[in-house]
Amino acid sequence: MKQTFRKATEVMTMKRYARIGMAAVVAAGLLASAPPSADGSVIDRFKDIYNAPEKLDELQQQFVQTQEELDEARRKADEYAQQQLKLMRENETYRQQNEALMEQNETLLTRMEQLENDQSERKRFYRKIAASVLVFAGAGLLYIVSVRIWRYRAWRSNRSAGGGSE
Repeated sequence: MKQTFRKATEVMTMKRYARIGMAAVVAAGLLASAPPSADGSVIDRFKDIYNAPEKLDELQQQFVQTQEELDEARRKADEYAQQQLKLMRENETYRQQNEALMEQNETLLTRMEQLENDQSERKRFYRKIAASVLVFAGAGLLYIVSVRIWRYRAWRSNRSAGGGSE
């Protein structure tokens, strides 16, 4: 029984060693595959502290440059806004001029229509006068012709009645 107990103890011990060995292998694997530590050595920290003023100056220069770019962008935005305002004013001026020209155009069109109506009335009046003159001239000519015919007939009838000197 002592032997069985011993063998059982040995087996349990071996299992323990196997477990410890496996844990060691896994731990070694994890350590080997882990990324390098972000913490630098003491020398790296001293270098960082020593280079801090340069980095600060660089950051200040970047800040100044960014500030200048921002000021430039603001200046350009202001110029753009002023240009837009100027264009809006010009557009309003052109719109007002366009409205005035449209009103003037309407007035001129009305006036032109009135002049055309006056001209057509004048032409009708002249036609009426011309027609009246032609009617009076025709009546006068007809009167003259009729008097001549009447005189000729009266002369002929006088002549044939014996009152003429032949």
